[in-house]
Amino acid sequence: MNTWKPDFVGGNPIRTNSSGELNDILLRAMVPELSGRTAAETRVLVFSSNVDATVEISFLAPARSAPEGICLAVIDDARMRSLGSRGLEALFGAMAPTHVVFCRYWGGNFSAIVDLAKSVSAATLTFLDDNLLSVPPETGTNVYAFFQDKRRRQVLEQTIRDVDLFVPSTPALSEDLSVYRTGEVADWGIYRSADPAEFRQGDLPEPRPVIGYMASESHAADLESYVPALVKLLATRPELRMEFFGTIRPPEALGVFGNRVVTRGKANSYADFMRRLKRLRWMVGLAPLADTPFNRTKACTKWVEYTLADIPTIANSQAVYGRAADRGAIAMASSETFFESLTAIIDDRDLRNSLLTASRELISSDYRLDSHLSQLKQTLEQATRILGERLSDRGTTVGMEAAAK
Repeated sequence: MNTWKPDFVGGNPIRTNSSGELNDILLRAMVPELSGRTAAETRVLVFSSNVDATVEISFLAPARSAPEGICLAVIDDARMRSLGSRGLEALFGAMAPTHVVFCRYWGGNFSAIVDLAKSVSAATLTFLDDNLLSVPPETGTNVYAFFQDKRRRQVLEQTIRDVDLFVPSTPALSEDLSVYRTGEVADWGIYRSADPAEFRQGDLPEPRPVIGYMASESHAADLESYVPALVKLLATRPELRMEFFGTIRPPEALGVFGNRVVTRGKANSYADFMRRLKRLRWMVGLAPLADTPFNRTKACTKWVEYTLADIPTIANSQAVYGRAADRGAIAMASSETFFESLTAIIDDRDLRNSLLTASRELISSDYRLDSHLSQLKQTLEQATRILGERLSDRGTTVGMEAAAK
């Protein structure tokens, strides 16, 4: 006989058997990553409020490159609603995770998940790639209001404070968020990595005469300083077009150019995003960032993604892109020099090829996927060590208290 059990967070219930146990087949249908993988020595359960590019870049991609060694399953809010409380307990029982990761997580079940992690002696970690506790108004009304929510902010603070190890994506982000934590903080040197085998072999295809910008709508303010130069360039070079990819909308000032300015919609997934980006064949990709404390903590992700799509990058943030700029892999331009720098890239094929060659060399040496995997493994080992020390200290304390009695 089957019975219906209430959901963990108030959504649809799940079907269990009469003893309240989740059917093993159903569990693996809900979390297909578990199939044939739970015998792996390292078993990582990632909780993320939304499975987005961050989860793919930081965890799925490196873990996928070592399928024999890591079982990694991701639970977003939709899966959480499907699993319910009993389903979540069954998941912990079936997977017996060695590590539980909170990646951009602000859901209401943080404490319950931590308790389940403790019940199976799993180390806990939190990963963030933005200072979500200091989101500025410039990101847009909706985004700003979303992260000003009191309950959401409390959960984010908990995820930083109440885990074994906090993992920020950049040293600058670590410096900003360490104020919320007294425990250890991991040091990550790689955020977006790539396998050198991903680079196109042979001659590069001829680019289209297009200036491109891929971004979310929260980056509208970052583009503002470049807009006057873009207007001037499009006005004087009728053969050029501009394309926007993502939820970003073209500035109103570009409306005078009609169908020479095109918007391409949001991708369905990160894999779809990369496939589409590689087909665009832009002549140059923009990576502007307004000089704000929030932006200075970001990683150089756009440059890696543009390079994988054979698109040279022009940027303005030394704090974020300085390492690549110092190696000749990015063209750096302020609002005052942007017109001249962008014109040079468009008119000089050798310059474009030089930027791409330097970018490929730097990624192949400093942003390799296999190095990213090693970094992930070392971070998981660090969290395990911290957990072991904490349990050992607790055991010593309990023993001393018992002896005192």
